[in-house]
Amino acid sequence: MAVCSICSETFLTSLTPRECQILALLAEALSARLIGEKLYISDKTVYTYYTRMCKKLHLSNRDQLMCYAVRHMMQHEGGEGCQKIPA
Repeated sequence: MAVCSICSETFLTSLTPRECQILALLAEALSARLIGEKLYISDKTVYTYYTRMCKKLHLSNRDQLMCYAVRHMMQHEGGEGCQKIPA
């Protein structure tokens, strides 16, 4: 289990550092294309990460993932506790 270093929220399963990075960028409302450009990966790879994170967090779709990301990152003024790799 991964635990946020700021709020001690336990994730349902451990997110990888890259997933945390993508989650933080998603919370900034960046599109898959822009996230991909920023991280030097394809937008298809970003969508693959979305799918994996939804499964790990027991969410149904990207919209729910975005709501989760925004809610969590807002608690931490940018998500310092969960963003393991600087964006």
